[in-house]
Amino acid sequence: MKKGFIAVFLAVLAAFLFYGIRYMRSPLITQEAVPGTYEDSVYTDCYFVREETVYVADSAGTVYNHYSDGARVAKDSLISTVYTENVSEDVLRELNTIDKKLEDIRNSDTYIGSLSDDETNVENRIDSLKNSIIDAAVDNDIRGIVRYKDTINGLRNGTSGPYAGDTVETLNAQKTAAEAKIGGQKQEIYAETSGVFLTVLDGMEHILTPQNAMTMTVRDFNAIVPVSEKTSNQTVNAGDSICKIVNNHKWYVVCCIASERLADRPVGTEVKMRFDNIVGVDADGKIVYISEPQDGKNLILIESNQFVEGAYTTRKSGMELIFSSYDGYLVPINAVRTDENGQRCILVRKNNVDRLYPCDIIYTNDAAEYVIIKTPDDASLKLEDADEFVLGER
Repeated sequence: MKKGFIAVFLAVLAAFLFYGIRYMRSPLITQEAVPGTYEDSVYTDCYFVREETVYVADSAGTVYNHYSDGARVAKDSLISTVYTENVSEDVLRELNTIDKKLEDIRNSDTYIGSLSDDETNVENRIDSLKNSIIDAAVDNDIRGIVRYKDTINGLRNGTSGPYAGDTVETLNAQKTAAEAKIGGQKQEIYAETSGVFLTVLDGMEHILTPQNAMTMTVRDFNAIVPVSEKTSNQTVNAGDSICKIVNNHKWYVVCCIASERLADRPVGTEVKMRFDNIVGVDADGKIVYISEPQDGKNLILIESNQFVEGAYTTRKSGMELIFSSYDGYLVPINAVRTDENGQRCILVRKNNVDRLYPCDIIYTNDAAEYVIIKTPDDASLKLEDADEFVLGER
């Protein structure tokens, strides 16, 4: 009996020593405690949808555009002219030079916005510039101060602004004289709305509209066949498209994503968009339409009021659609424990000492089995002080 007990005891002791030594030699799994910004996002292809007004020629002739591509124009601005007679290259160059000067004056700090050299307007402009100098001084903007002072001096001595050599009035007179050399009849085209002027057309202007997009389905999206972009010709026939004005106050993106990614994300959900073809911009947007699901996907239409230059010229792009972003620490789900008080915590290694630190879970990805954690607001032990997280223990 005694011998049997001793044998069992020795067997248990041997097993304990074997597994204990093996356990002590097994390495711990640790992860460096480095914070980061993590995004809940999905990558997809998208099309840009815009309110675009296309202008066409009433008759055959030579087109002259008064603005360059990408310029912002006001409603009722003269944007293009179709001359029924052939126009020489010299006259076109002369008109282009005049229009460039007019555009520079309109975009300058010295432009009053009046066609008359009204002294009261000049003094009002100078007063406005004086206020700009004060604001620049508050911001310690030395260059701005110098620029505003130079503008004031130019306005007073007539070397810039409405008293400069090239005024709006004199340039318009030169333009009238240049057009008189052409003769024949002409069709003047005025902007019906304000927006961005473009001569690049892709044939999708009447297809990818906000109104059409609000009824599109996943299969409609898959059936889109973009037409190659092309710049309108200088010589046109009656009915040819000449240019377009794009609404630059609001634009849209249409795309398809897996239906499961839209769970708890109804119309009105705010998102961010990052485009392959528009570098360095994270655009804000809001979901305004979700189609019925088809083939496991939904089509969504996203509206944006943010001014993004490339959004008015690009038609198709790869896009990272970002639903939310989190600042914290990404760790496996099973690394997070719960202590005796019900507080979630994680084993932290600091100066080679392991200790449980409290944490809050701010995002969970069950499919990928990871969570993002941060330090609770009232915690005295902070994850920011950790050297490593211990993900497995002996």
